[in-house]
Amino acid sequence: MNEYRIQKLYRYICLEFKNQRQLIGKRQEEVAFDLSVTAGHLSRIENGKKPRIALHTFLVMSEYYGVDFHKVVKNAEEKMELDEGI
Repeated sequence: MNEYRIQKLYRYICLEFKNQRQLIGKRQEEVAFDLSVTAGHLSRIENGKKPRIALHTFLVMSEYYGVDFHKVVKNAEEKMELDEGI
């Protein structure tokens, strides 16, 4: 996987976390408070604007949303492939 694909998948993973938050019906402010980050920081993560998030952060978010991180990545890959028309 080249750097372009890695960055693209990273963005889709971030967007998938936003989707997971919305699925459980929580606002950014609520999740940010529970995870001890600012709403702005969470927003940048969800929109892929925060480069190179630590794996630890993704794992904490996965646990919070009650979804396996592997499932987040799989969903992100599937959405990326759909958008690419593969």
